[in-house]
Amino acid sequence: LIVEGTVALDYHVPGKPDVLVQELGPGEALGWSWLFAPFVWQFQARAVERSRVLVLDGAHLLVLSNRDHEFGYQLLQRVAQVVIHRLQAVRGQLLAASAKASGASWSGPARR
Repeated sequence: LIVEGTVALDYHVPGKPDVLVQELGPGEALGWSWLFAPFVWQFQARAVERSRVLVLDGAHLLVLSNRDHEFGYQLLQRVAQVVIHRLQAVRGQLLAASAKASGASWSGPARR
């Protein structure tokens, strides 16, 4: 969780410049890959400016979720919102790249 500062999420494409997916700021969640097997990061995180983050133990959260199903449900609801926003950001970047390739212009938001 980002406490202060700005963190950029980039998608790495081998042999090409990284693609900015989204910039995140205070109060926003950075990662969600810890929740879904195979537990592999989907994006790279890069501090754009001096930042402070709160790191949570994903394995411990999974154990708590299994013990307390209401907690697990609430956690999943919040993480699902992060995943949805991330997918929307990727979709926006794909539309922008497609428009650029075709000569059109589209400048969808990379920041929520």
